[in-house]
Amino acid sequence: MGLGEPSGSLQPSDILMSTSSSSILSSSNSAIFTGDSRYASDFQNIIEQAVAVASLPLNQLTTQKTTLTSENTALTTLNTDFTALQTAVSNLDQVMGARHRRRALR
Repeated sequence: MGLGEPSGSLQPSDILMSTSSSSILSSSNSAIFTGDSRYASDFQNIIEQAVAVASLPLNQLTTQKTTLTSENTALTTLNTDFTALQTAVSNLDQVMGARHRRRALR
């Protein structure tokens, strides 16, 4: 599966086989190798690809953390709403019980 394909997860082999390292990295594009060597850009591309591969687990963990934080927030909200519903039902039960007791006393 290549980088241009819409489905599936990105694998390290996809990055290494890619010819465009600029689309892989979201970090700065500052060159590490600035010499006159004709291989400087090749070395730069290899380093950028290695950094991208090494960053995959961190990026996945960051995404998972964001998802879990959102789920936690939703569950906290749900708990608050459920507690409010319990209180409302309890109040209704008290009102209905008081009415029933008053009728029984008549």
